Amino acid sequence: MDEKMIKHPKVSLLKWMNPAGMLEHELEKVPWYIAIIISGIAFGLLFWQTGLDQRVVKEIGIPEIATLAIKGILMGTLGVIVLSFFVWVFIRITNKSISLEQAIKQMALSYTAPMVGLLFGLILNIAFGSRTAIAFGISGVLWSLNPIFRTIKKASKDRIFLSLFLTTAIGLIVMLSWDFLV
Repeated sequence: MDEKMIKHPKVSLLKWMNPAGMLEHELEKVPWYIAIIISGIAFGLLFWQTGLDQRVVKEIGIPEIATLAIKGILMGTLGVIVLSFFVWVFIRITNKSISLEQAIKQMALSYTAPMVGLLFGLILNIAFGSRTAIAFGISGVLWSLNPIFRTIKKASKDRIFLSLFLTTAIGLIVMLSWDFLV
């Protein structure tokens, strides 16, 4: 990619809105810890919005909302690392060239677009009091499954069944974890 295009704000925004394209072209430039920060922020925002939504229907206070946000950050960092490890193990069976660092970065950066959506949802939640965890949060998690699927498919040398199985398992684990932790 041309250096002038990378520095242009519109192109940069488009890259963040298209995580699959960013993963494909920019993955090697992003350190794994930055990728984990992105997924941590995304899950932190999801759990924060869930807490704000619960505040409307339940009696929970600021400490409980903060605790939920911290759980989200932990799920988005440690949880994504653990999921990445298991994906890496399955992919290593079919492709010896992927590293654990690549698996972590690819999984974590799949939550880039949902992070942006969750940020907009949080703004709507705070500004208008609308309940946004389902609309922005869960749809964001589902949105992340496409780049996860494409990443697994590419890393596993186009093994569709393995890609579908792992992506479905990841989606199920993330949804059940969110339900359990909230």
